[in-house]
Amino acid sequence: MKLKTSLVIRLHGSDAYFCDLEGRVQKKKNFWMEKKGLEAANHIVSVSDFTAKKTTEIFDINNKIDIIYNGINIKMFSPTDIAIEENSLLYFGSVIRKKGVLALAKAFNLLHQKNSNATLTFLGKDVVDVLTRRSTVGMIKEILSEDALQSVSFINQVPYHEVKDYLGKAQIVVLPSYAEAFPMTWLEAMAMEKTLVTSNVGWAKEMMIDGKTGYTIDPDDTEEFANRMNELLLDKEKARAFGLNAREHVIEHFEIGKIATKNINYYRSIVS
Repeated sequence: MKLKTSLVIRLHGSDAYFCDLEGRVQKKKNFWMEKKGLEAANHIVSVSDFTAKKTTEIFDINNKIDIIYNGINIKMFSPTDIAIEENSLLYFGSVIRKKGVLALAKAFNLLHQKNSNATLTFLGKDVVDVLTRRSTVGMIKEILSEDALQSVSFINQVPYHEVKDYLGKAQIVVLPSYAEAFPMTWLEAMAMEKTLVTSNVGWAKEMMIDGKTGYTIDPDDTEEFANRMNELLLDKEKARAFGLNAREHVIEHFEIGKIATKNINYYRSIVS
């Protein structure tokens, strides 16, 4: 593939990338097309160092890959005066296996045994499971104990502007994903000063500071996940400090104006 101008590819996580992280087999034609595209690129830029390294490993390429993180509008996503619902946990995003929702259901069972006041809301579209071809929400309900299920609610997709209302009400935001590139959901929650418990996979170290902006945990360690969720539900002072630190971290590193400037300078350097 020969073009008369520079070809720039921006990595947000390809089919091969997500298949690798999820342990799924990719169609050979998809792999071939992605590899050919990368080999033809004059420049490659990635939204995270983890995604860059994983892509290099998967496709065995030698291209230099620059890193420009995703940015967030800190005015659009800012703290609200909405009253926080006590003992509330919120997961938001597609309800899909790769986001760690099945592990979260197991962790909530353990949490509910320790703290029967805890509630959990899943906010997002129910996606047909890639392995079983079943409703992911249905699978979550089967995992939850009878008692825990009474404290869990499922809300389908809502208009984007309403997501902030749900974030505002949540005491803790839980995002235990196995497969991301540089997730906007994390940035949105951090910008709103929410207390986060997230996965610790790859990109997490580039976004979060464990023990300062929240907790990052192996999503399969459901006991630890449950303990940390409960700790932050009970210790409101620590939870508040994590939220303040999270927004400060976002403003310093991921504010949309700063990220836009980096992108502009990057593309100018290519065309100059």
